[in-house]
Amino acid sequence: MLPLSRFCFVVFVLTSLPLETIEAAQWRVSTGVEYFQWQENEVSGREIVKETGPRAFLEIGARENLDSIKSEPIFFSFITRLYAANVAYSGETTGTSAPIPILSDSLYAGWSGEIQSHVILSRGNESSYKKDWYLSLSIGYEEWLRDIQDAKFSDITISGYPEVYQVSYLKIGLLRNSNNLNNLKFGIKYPFNVDETIGWESSGYINPTLKPTPAISFYAAYLIKLSKSWGLHLFFDSYRFEQSDKEPLFALDGTSILTSEGNQAYVYQPKSSQDSIGLLVTHRF
Repeated sequence: MLPLSRFCFVVFVLTSLPLETIEAAQWRVSTGVEYFQWQENEVSGREIVKETGPRAFLEIGARENLDSIKSEPIFFSFITRLYAANVAYSGETTGTSAPIPILSDSLYAGWSGEIQSHVILSRGNESSYKKDWYLSLSIGYEEWLRDIQDAKFSDITISGYPEVYQVSYLKIGLLRNSNNLNNLKFGIKYPFNVDETIGWESSGYINPTLKPTPAISFYAAYLIKLSKSWGLHLFFDSYRFEQSDKEPLFALDGTSILTSEGNQAYVYQPKSSQDSIGLLVTHRF
């Protein structure tokens, strides 16, 4: 669920846009698929989890009309996306002297919303091949469910569990906007607030909430215009998270969970990375 404070923030930003900007916007609908990879590593660098597979998504976007873009030093755009997938999971158990390898699946479902502002840096010539460069500043929110499925090892069933990630992020980059040529954008991405809630209640624990440490990643996209209304959109997107702080583990009645040595048990999220390369088919209205 979207926390009330973040929901109010999204509503505030959207309702702050001028009405004439919303009414005159150019809308687009896109659908496509991305090749997705999630990886977790120990501090030593050893890989302990890897997920790979395709994710399907639907995207809706809007931007100010071309007349405004040509005449004003700044223009705005908005993108929201829904996605779902069943990807391959390869990992291992933790908290044991001899980790058990796990092969399973992970179900993903999520959405994101992003508001973008583009400030003119330089104007191209006035011909049909005009190229304008902009500084792009964006703020966004993404939330996804990652549901790791049960797995079997010999005759042992290893229970899966869900995780919910809630990520607020900033982007800064460059945009080349052209009337009749292909468009290009690229830059860096920083997830300034990250919450990860692990669904261990069915196993007898209070669901721990972790805060993976934000790190900088990169993004890029290239729009190939096929006609006035249709286009292909190639993109790369990513997240980087350093290891989270350790959080104590508690039973549902509030008592501490202890290790075999009698010490407080802790849980943490290892260093993680997410990369996706995708292709959209876009129709602009």
